[in-house]
Amino acid sequence: DATSIPGAATSIPGDATGIPGDATSISGDATSILGDATSIPGDATSIPGDATGIPGDATSIPGDATSILGDATSIPGDATTLPGDATSIPGDASSIPGDATSIPGDASGIPGIASSIPGIATSILGDATSIPGTRPKQIKTIAIQRRIDNLGERYYDGVINAMEYLDGLSFIVAKRKK
Repeated sequence: DATSIPGAATSIPGDATGIPGDATSISGDATSILGDATSIPGDATSIPGDATGIPGDATSIPGDATSILGDATSIPGDATTLPGDATSIPGDASSIPGDATSIPGDASGIPGIASSIPGIATSILGDATSIPGTRPKQIKTIAIQRRIDNLGERYYDGVINAMEYLDGLSFIVAKRKK
């Protein structure tokens, strides 16, 4: 009962691991100590410090490695999730329509170039405007110009490649006619 067990409900520290008095090791069950199982400080569901319910245990404390705002995976603005960072913004070098790997209009798809250009301006909206501390119009203008320049270079390269290909075909055809 409450007078004979060491670690009675009012005096035990109850940490998350296994001190006398926590939810798994306390001597004296919930009916033998003063205070029933729902009302005494220290029972299996209400004691601060038991393994499942205290603020600060490994799964629920604000600030632990998985739930705190600001940890490496969830904070808005970290290297992987911030709108406008180098890897996730619409319009960055690897994800916008028009980059070297995905645009219609590179060396293997020239006829589609005209249809992908109008989408450039809409796919980068949001990078320059979502980074606090930048001058949005200037950055947006530079970004659009850079992407248009890249498209122009790729279009030019594609035309040259196509001309070389056609030249090669005409050479082969001429050779066969002889």
